[in-house]
Amino acid sequence: RDLHPRVRRQRQMCIRDSNYPQLTNELTIASSAVTVTGNYHRIDSEADASADTLSTINGGYDGMRIILQSESNARDITIDTAGNIELAGSVSFVLTRVSDTIELIYNAEDAQWHELSRSDNQT
Repeated sequence: RDLHPRVRRQRQMCIRDSNYPQLTNELTIASSAVTVTGNYHRIDSEADASADTLSTINGGYDGMRIILQSESNARDITIDTAGNIELAGSVSFVLTRVSDTIELIYNAEDAQWHELSRSDNQT
């Protein structure tokens, strides 16, 4: 049986807005920025440098949540507040291992990504 268009749209939004990670892929920093295409990304440094800084995240929609991890234990990714990322206490976070994570939510009202949580996992 075909669903009413409003019900079909609500189901699509529930899937899109789900807390479950979607579309795992690597994003490479370019000029301190990346553009998100899903809810879960591994972040790599520009030109595989040993360290890089991410301060701007392009893309996203109001209420979108993302989880970021480092692509490599050999490259440190510093998340900072120089662009459109707001971190708890304005304290930068360094993804030093692939097991480290940070979760952010986008607020279209102020066009900022706000920190929800961070996890610094030692191996």
